[in-house]
Amino acid sequence: MIPTTVLVPTDGSKPAKAAEVMAAEIAAAMGQVEIVVMNVIPMTCVSDDVISENIVRIKETNYLACSLEQQQSAQSVVDAAVKRVKDAVGTHHVTVTGKVLEAPSPAQAVVEEAHKGGACSLIVMGNRGLGGFGSLALGSVSTQVLHTAHCPVLIVKAE
Repeated sequence: MIPTTVLVPTDGSKPAKAAEVMAAEIAAAMGQVEIVVMNVIPMTCVSDDVISENIVRIKETNYLACSLEQQQSAQSVVDAAVKRVKDAVGTHHVTVTGKVLEAPSPAQAVVEEAHKGGACSLIVMGNRGLGGFGSLALGSVSTQVLHTAHCPVLIVKAE
């Protein structure tokens, strides 16, 4: 199967940037490919006892809405990644777009985005992100995506 749409989750980490370059190289070699660069803002879950009128709930759940600063930061990460990917592709046959999502689970958001409309044919992501536990060989988001996605997943390690 030749990829036609490549999803690249990024958080701006070194492994994510390596995945961006890998996705660009694959797309440039394939030709008519769309790359969707995305960043997921993890929403914070709060317990019922701290819910107050100052907390914005999402769809009657106990998840906090993301702040404007979080949204702007995520958009900045995506914009920078889109630029890096476009620069690395170097061809007009590849379309590069960016997207910011808010979700309780970044891994679930990546998989749902990949499955939306059945368009994604490949996910390219770094082996670990900016989260804690830097000694892990494969991050929890990467592991969850690898085990739940219905399309091929390419995990890229930073040099």
